[in-house]
Amino acid sequence: MPDSPSADPPYRPQPRRARRSPWAVVGIVLAVVLGIAGLAVVAAFVLFSVALSNWGSNK
Repeated sequence: MPDSPSADPPYRPQPRRARRSPWAVVGIVLAVVLGIAGLAVVAAFVLFSVALSNWGSNK
């Protein structure tokens, strides 16, 4: 019976992926670092503007 479930292996082996080049790794790391740095700059600007607004309203 070729249609029985026991004829199939319990898992299918995945084809091996090609290894990433060092430049691809550098690009991924650079994108992550720049993304985090951009979020930090936006957060600092928002905190600064809120602090200035608070300081101005309390004078």
